Amino acid sequence: MIAYEQALKLSEEEGDFFEALVTLDQGGTPEARNQAWEQISATRRFRQARRLEGASFRCVSHWYYTAIHELSGRADFRPDAAWIAAELRPAITEDEAGQALDELLALGLLVRDGDAVRAADVSLTTPHEVAGLAAHNYHDGMLRLARESLTRSRPAERHLVGLTVGIPASLVPELKRELAAISERLLDLCDGSRGPTEVVYQLNLQAFPLSHPTPGEE
Repeated sequence: MIAYEQALKLSEEEGDFFEALVTLDQGGTPEARNQAWEQISATRRFRQARRLEGASFRCVSHWYYTAIHELSGRADFRPDAAWIAAELRPAITEDEAGQALDELLALGLLVRDGDAVRAADVSLTTPHEVAGLAAHNYHDGMLRLARESLTRSRPAERHLVGLTVGIPASLVPELKRELAAISERLLDLCDGSRGPTEVVYQLNLQAFPLSHPTPGEE
């Protein structure tokens, strides 16, 4: 940090901010990059200049933001932090629910319709410097929830499938395309349903290596 301050003639506060930016861009672990992002987003200049960008990062990083967005499709949805916190599985705190509700409204992902709140059909853009980190946080959280569903959800409520296969490395791109196509079909199935929203589900599709490839095939 001292090197940054001396070389760039920065104040101590500016040096800390710059060091956090470097860590965010080059940090070796997600934990280090998340800590750097928290430091950056806590600064007054960043809060004033990029408030919605910070909210969009949290929206992608925390599972319950997207869950609340989908929960708003229920006919009995109440834009009340206590109600939302108790409806989610696992339950979250009222503070978490309140912040998520406020930021979803600020981002335009939820809109007020009189006394009601409903989901808006808009896209969410995450700042490029944290998009990869936000995606990591999202998948990390959803994989944790999938693991916990083994004990939290009844068998009739969940469906977990796993396949362990040996394949040529050249098949990986095609597998990824097939998974993407399945995702699109599942979205079409859900979006095309004529019934009302009654429950929010998370659907995960994963493919990852369990071994190193044959030497020379990377």
